[in-house]
Amino acid sequence: MSKEPEIASEWLREIVSDFERAESEMPEPEFLRGDYPEWVAKLAREIIGTLFPSAKLSPNKPWTPGEVGAMTGHRLAQLRGIEDAPELKLPKEWESIEVDGETERQFEKWCKGFVSAWIETEIVIGKALTLAAQQPHHEAKAFFKAFTKAYLKKPVDLQMTNFHRPTTHIYLLMFTYWRTVEQIPSVVELHRRLCRVLTPALVGDQKRIEKICQRLGLRLGPRGRPSKKRKTDIAA
Repeated sequence: MSKEPEIASEWLREIVSDFERAESEMPEPEFLRGDYPEWVAKLAREIIGTLFPSAKLSPNKPWTPGEVGAMTGHRLAQLRGIEDAPELKLPKEWESIEVDGETERQFEKWCKGFVSAWIETEIVIGKALTLAAQQPHHEAKAFFKAFTKAYLKKPVDLQMTNFHRPTTHIYLLMFTYWRTVEQIPSVVELHRRLCRVLTPALVGDQKRIEKICQRLGLRLGPRGRPSKKRKTDIAA
């Protein structure tokens, strides 16, 4: 675990603390529970990097008004993006985990928590904007300049945010269904399923998926398979 980030000012610490409290309203979804393979942990870090691209938050230096302002702007943009996002319909083959009564109850609990966290986050954002406006001019200016830049990056705007880059679509789907991904026998099959859900134009060619798997350290298929046989399987 990395150490808690250092935050430059008390009013910034108050904002960050309020956001953390709002997020705590949402129960951890089932697919995030338990131990992860290393490739899933790497994938999570890649996704987090897309959530606050303008903030460039660093654990090694104090967060500034500009960084917290950008984080606030991104959070509001994400809420508005969720409102506008189209419903994603998945093929049955992605749903390999049997849904029982307990799973349905957990999903309902998560949905209620999500709504509660959403409402709390909206309140926190309003409080953060008011608090920032009460600060000295140079701090308020840095906060609102970064907030505005980040808010313009609404997740549904393909030209202005990292969140909806094609690779991020792929990452989000692989992260949510990582248990199913681990059961897929080859990169060929993973590429086929991604194309079926996200369209071939968005996913790109098979080589792209191979490179993503290599970057994450994801190996598909039985362990110990000879490299030549593996290459033949991928190319099939």
